[in-house]
Amino acid sequence: MSILRFVPLLGLALERLALVIRGEVPSGPGYLRRCYQAGVLNTVDWYGAHAYQHHKSRNELHALVHALQPDPAKVRNLETYLGLPAPPPGCAIRVTK
Repeated sequence: MSILRFVPLLGLALERLALVIRGEVPSGPGYLRRCYQAGVLNTVDWYGAHAYQHHKSRNELHALVHALQPDPAKVRNLETYLGLPAPPPGCAIRVTK
């Protein structure tokens, strides 16, 4: 299904119907390959085995990121996810060294 996301109108329809979930993909070299991989990964994660997924609360996410990187300037998009009414089932918080 993720390869069908590249068909112009069909791809938008599949994403709006939540049959393919691609999410945010940074531009740069290998963009199309990363779009495909993100679509496959996010779709499988969304519809996958939820018994093995662990959902974190807003406070748990903040504590986890702070434990990994105590310097808040090196955490790129945490506020994007913490500002939502509920953290999404899958999120890509960018933490640099």
